[in-house]
Amino acid sequence: MYSSLPYLPYLIGHLAVATKLCYAPDGSVSSGYGYFPCINTLNVDSMCCVLNVTELERIGETAADADTCLTNGLCALSNGGFTGNYCTDKTWKSPNCLNVCTGGEVSLMLIHIYQKASGT
Repeated sequence: MYSSLPYLPYLIGHLAVATKLCYAPDGSVSSGYGYFPCINTLNVDSMCCVLNVTELERIGETAADADTCLTNGLCALSNGGFTGNYCTDKTWKSPNCLNVCTGGEVSLMLIHIYQKASGT
């Protein structure tokens, strides 16, 4: 007789990960456009990028418009730009939240990253 009981913790963990919300620096929840965490590990916070192709198609865009999660925490946009608007930690205090340009100031680090990536 086969029992699926040993797999229950695994399934519950994946359900918990699937329900992670993405928050802006002010603590508000992302308002659509298919933001998902870049790291899908239970109890690990991460930046969120636009990864939900179904949501993109719902608003008239294609899978090619989805972001790419980068290891530095930024989201590479399909148009060549970069963003980092949402994180799974509502307080943004997790070391996995790229906490730059969240206080209204312009960050020279982000400008440098953009210049390096764009070749300008």
